[in-house]
Amino acid sequence: MDVFDAFSMITFVLIIYIMCAMPTKKDMRRLAQPEAEGRRQEGLRDLLRERVGMSCRLCLSEAHSTPSALSGSVMELVGRVVDVDDEWVLVEASDKKGCRRLVAMRLDQVAGISE
Repeated sequence: MDVFDAFSMITFVLIIYIMCAMPTKKDMRRLAQPEAEGRRQEGLRDLLRERVGMSCRLCLSEAHSTPSALSGSVMELVGRVVDVDDEWVLVEASDKKGCRRLVAMRLDQVAGISE
């Protein structure tokens, strides 16, 4: 193994390490305002608990999306709220063909609710 091969291997390993260790945009937001995230999730959880059994439209955060077959758009999910707990929401959604599916997602993936 010559010097060039060793240098290229070390460079490759360092690049992989930097990519894995670098914080994401979502991590930076949580570090900047940790108490705001907790209050938002608490209020959202209460709103979703009130709507168990009702149909509503969940607006998803920009970092998350669902397949477009489940809803008409990538940034929202239309369906009936089945269950809500401290971290998860379970939604029964139907695709364009009428097939019903259960979609479980974390509360931090939901940006808002619209009727």
